[in-house]
Amino acid sequence: VTEECHNVKFIVDALLFAGAVSDSSGIELVLGAEVPNLLLRNVRGCDLTLCPENMDGGIETVNCSGVSVHSVFRGGFLALEPADLMRAPTKYVAQIPDRVYTIMQGHQVISESRGHRNLA
Repeated sequence: VTEECHNVKFIVDALLFAGAVSDSSGIELVLGAEVPNLLLRNVRGCDLTLCPENMDGGIETVNCSGVSVHSVFRGGFLALEPADLMRAPTKYVAQIPDRVYTIMQGHQVISESRGHRNLA
């Protein structure tokens, strides 16, 4: 768990249990090996670098903006160390939406991204 950090880079070999970052900005988080659930709360600007095949859980964001996920795929390796993730020549980058719009249609709940905005 990390709270109230600004402009910091964390390099983590593996998370055994859930991780959390709150009330922070300008965070770079490199997660090697296994990654269980990750919670980001009140975070402004965060770059997550990880291997999606090593994700055992999800990424939950609450009141966050500017969160990007940089994915490096294993390519046949069992696991990637943080140094491998940082050296990877190509990464798939996805922006986590800052806003989600949810409606009820009949008996279904439908949610969709409504773009990115600064929540500050």
